[in-house]
Amino acid sequence: MTTPTVKRWPPTEPPRAACGLRRSEVGDGLHVGLILNLDQRPPFVLHMAWHQREHVVELPERAHWWVVVPNLDADEQKELAQHARVARERLKDHRLPFGLCAQGARLTPRGEVKLGGANGLNCVTFVQMLFRAANLTLMHEPGPDDLTEERSAEDRAAQERLVDALQPDDPDQAARLRMEIGAPRVRPEEVAAASGMAPRPVSFAQAARAGVKVRQTVVGRRG
Repeated sequence: MTTPTVKRWPPTEPPRAACGLRRSEVGDGLHVGLILNLDQRPPFVLHMAWHQREHVVELPERAHWWVVVPNLDADEQKELAQHARVARERLKDHRLPFGLCAQGARLTPRGEVKLGGANGLNCVTFVQMLFRAANLTLMHEPGPDDLTEERSAEDRAAQERLVDALQPDDPDQAARLRMEIGAPRVRPEEVAAASGMAPRPVSFAQAARAGVKVRQTVVGRRG
């Protein structure tokens, strides 16, 4: 099992497509997006910033992001970048609702996001959707043994903070999401860590352990 490598953006050799991490605007957690470095354009992030917010942001020369070096071969990088490029064109003028659970959400070959029965997406489920569109499954879902009492309490508290933050902007959506609080949650650092590991899909436990180290790197250094 490989160990994910985390570097300050921009690294010496920026990958075409990779998970990027920065501090979240809500609470003390992290935020994940997909950093793209394509076709001589300025690098940009494709992400779920927040409820009904923009999904594409160009990165300045020095950005407050970290990048997990992807453990993807050339064909996988190309496939992921192609789906991300199509999604970028579709999403640059669209806004998606925020949600906690995203079962059934998918990205079509034309770059359209189909939520299915989901109320919305969050930064993690958005990134997972992009990888799935390229037939890349990063990690297994958590099982009963992974969801310890301590873990579940931490994740529930994080979900409550997010829904509370959404309340002033969209009380109706917040009411819908309160029904989802307590659902199994993958953390931003875990999906990012899994993108730099092999063989895939990694187990949830492996991604969780690697995610702790990734978080320590991102949170423990500034500048």
